Amino acid sequence: GFVDAHVHLLRSARDADAVDCRPPRVTSVADLLGAIAERARTAAPSAWVDAAGYHELDLAERRHPTSAELHAAGDGHPVRLRHRSGHGAVVSPLGLQKLGIDASTADPPGGRIERDADGRPTGMLTGRAVSLLRRSHATLADDVAALCDDWLAMGITTVCDAGPDNDESRMHTFVDLARSGSLRLRLVLMRGAADALVKGEVASPWRIPDDVRHRIRAGPVKFLLTHTGGSVHPAAADLVDSVAALSRAGQPCAIHAASLETIAAAISAVEEARGDGVRHRIEHASLLPDALLERLQHSGAAVVTHPLFVANHGDRYLLDESEHPTAWLYRCGALLDAGIDVAVGSDAPVVAPSPLRSIAAAMTRRTLSGRVIAPEECISFDEALPMHTANAARICGAGDLGVLRPGAAADFVILPRDPARLPADELGALPVTATYLGAILVAGSAAPATEFLPC
Repeated sequence: GFVDAHVHLLRSARDADAVDCRPPRVTSVADLLGAIAERARTAAPSAWVDAAGYHELDLAERRHPTSAELHAAGDGHPVRLRHRSGHGAVVSPLGLQKLGIDASTADPPGGRIERDADGRPTGMLTGRAVSLLRRSHATLADDVAALCDDWLAMGITTVCDAGPDNDESRMHTFVDLARSGSLRLRLVLMRGAADALVKGEVASPWRIPDDVRHRIRAGPVKFLLTHTGGSVHPAAADLVDSVAALSRAGQPCAIHAASLETIAAAISAVEEARGDGVRHRIEHASLLPDALLERLQHSGAAVVTHPLFVANHGDRYLLDESEHPTAWLYRCGALLDAGIDVAVGSDAPVVAPSPLRSIAAAMTRRTLSGRVIAPEECISFDEALPMHTANAARICGAGDLGVLRPGAAADFVILPRDPARLPADELGALPVTATYLGAILVAGSAAPATEFLPC
């Protein structure tokens, strides 16, 4: 079965039924507003119109839609539009009213409600203010079940949720989803650093209840590094201390690092902790010049990268090569040549997951417009497949998944053709005939005259 090493499951479930505002469907503000208007015409009276996945730099106008524009497109429906990053949203005036957000609403910790000169909300929410776009738990359970069915149909049997805010309460939310049958695939759940470290002390490990351990496993501790105002946050010295403390406790860490500054800080933290024998991982490593690649090689860290970012967003990166030097962008070939352990994630809902299309993207590095980014980083099918199966499972700390061998979980997919013999363009469109989880058929059709016995 395919293993997606980096997703945001609850965000993906929430956005699954939203108007899809990602390219190539939406490439301008006009496209986006037209898609929202189309949904509004068929929505129940007064129902929300949810839209998600836009990035202002993917739009021809290179700006955010305004609250007033959403109001006009919504035609009497409240509208909430989520940014692809998950760290921003635009809400129509009627939506703000329904959510109870007005001039008296305080900014939540770590978030901002943008306001006009008179102090009234403009409709733009950033950071943790996005959490104000609440939804009910009942709706969440239905959305998670539907999402799992979609992902299982693609052959995805295990995902690693990389939420930096995952805490014990969130863990119990997933436990409830597993017990109700809504969580239908296997989940490795990262733990947010704020929950794993309390005043510099390592907290007790999560206790996953026995009855859901076949579905949920505890994963690494997630650190979210940002580079703003000329500084890395959290401070590099604090990150070193935190990773070292967790490493001494035998706890692997997963460090979100996308810019040159944050990648350097992440590598420094892993270098300091290397003697503890714990395998840490760096998420994204989006820009990796040779000097950082060499340090990464000696650090012992694994990397979780995203070939689909090159395919889906590559044309945007090419607009400003001074900011995104293409030779450094989401490297695969150089990582493998350096002997670095590599897994692949979709970062859903930033990109819609598709394991076979992701493998094809790693092989071609072709953008939506047909341009090829850093062809020297292209890899073969035989190199790309383990990044989506065995390597991904091992890097997630679940080495009995992503493989077929006696004693391992019997998670596997059946394909109509041998993927190793297909050109990359056909591979990306190959359907999955069937998906089995623990030798049980969970998606598609059973193979004729074939019986699989649970291991």
